[in-house]
Amino acid sequence: MLEDLKVDKPVILSDPYGKAGKEYGVYGLPMTVFIGADGKVKEIVKGELTGKALKEKAAKLLK
Repeated sequence: MLEDLKVDKPVILSDPYGKAGKEYGVYGLPMTVFIGADGKVKEIVKGELTGKALKEKAAKLLK
């Protein structure tokens, strides 16, 4: 999916020690955290996102 969406930013797929989870308040999966170029959390989506919804949210945040 990441290749199809042409995502060229870091994606956390594994967090064996829970560091990123604690930092961003991840207490369940799936969960998507959108982080801006400034390093700040822009939006947190708990639950599954379709590819279409992910594209729309990313496009909105990139404007």
